[in-house]
Amino acid sequence: MSPDMPRGPLPPSSSQAAPSAPDIRVYVRLGHAVARAQLLELAMVKLLAEQKHNPRLSEDERWNKVFGWMRMSAGQLRKALGIPEAVATDLRHVVDRRDRVVHKAWVLYARGEDREASADAWATYLDEEAAVFGFAFNGMMAMVHLVRADSTASQEALDAAWRRHVPEPVEPVAPRVP
Repeated sequence: MSPDMPRGPLPPSSSQAAPSAPDIRVYVRLGHAVARAQLLELAMVKLLAEQKHNPRLSEDERWNKVFGWMRMSAGQLRKALGIPEAVATDLRHVVDRRDRVVHKAWVLYARGEDREASADAWATYLDEEAAVFGFAFNGMMAMVHLVRADSTASQEALDAAWRRHVPEPVEPVAPRVP
């Protein structure tokens, strides 16, 4: 790796310099945000399973289908869910924000010219995104529990379950990051 290339998301090898304190701060926040995003994806799979499967089937009988859903991207899962239009719009914005964090945040941060100065802004940004993913996870799990209790739950009931955790519409991904 040439010295002018940004370090990747992996810890440095013994031949690389140790990461700086700002890098570690951003890296930890990124890990937290990614973990929250993964929980959201799991909740999406759970909702899809509740909506599409006969609950009388054993887990063994359902596993192949569920395993296939676990291999789907967050965007594919979002499109497969039977959720109200307003929730679908929120979820599309959450997934777009998730995509930026998961696929681009570290590279964008690492390419910054003044990482020391930008670390605070990036840490705040990643904390905010992690919170959005957490609220969306809670809303998704509320819908999972609702459908599990009542497989004929109305779109209005699903929307109400989501809104208890995500009371305001989710903003689309911002055109710029810190």
